[in-house]
Amino acid sequence: MEEALVSLMLADAPLAALVGTRINWNVFPQGIASPAIRLARVGGAVGMHMRGMDGLDGALVQIDVRARAAKDKPDTSAGRPALLAGRAVSALLAGYRGTHAGIVFGGVFPSAQRMSAEKIESEVFHLVSLDFDIWSRVAA
Repeated sequence: MEEALVSLMLADAPLAALVGTRINWNVFPQGIASPAIRLARVGGAVGMHMRGMDGLDGALVQIDVRARAAKDKPDTSAGRPALLAGRAVSALLAGYRGTHAGIVFGGVFPSAQRMSAEKIESEVFHLVSLDFDIWSRVAA
């Protein structure tokens, strides 16, 4: 699911126009351009019923969109690139159902959204965090 999710996001023209190929699992690589996306699997479990596993994989995926604040714009408009990229992620994934890269996405459901900022050394970064419940399985 992880590779297929990144592939799905990279194939989306509106999202790619904002973040290019800067989509990574678990880390924002040091020195990465902005805005960028970090995905992390923060929960989930396999689907089960009374006879055992049903072949579904349930994942809670946190998607963080991070953008550097413009040094000449200390006001809230400095977070706009992160906000726009976050909206593009939501437009693509919220309610998505389909098959991509050999994975059947049975449903992608938004569950939470947060906005914050963080200071790393002398730079300020705006962060939009989106959580999605993702149900998937390998295509037959």
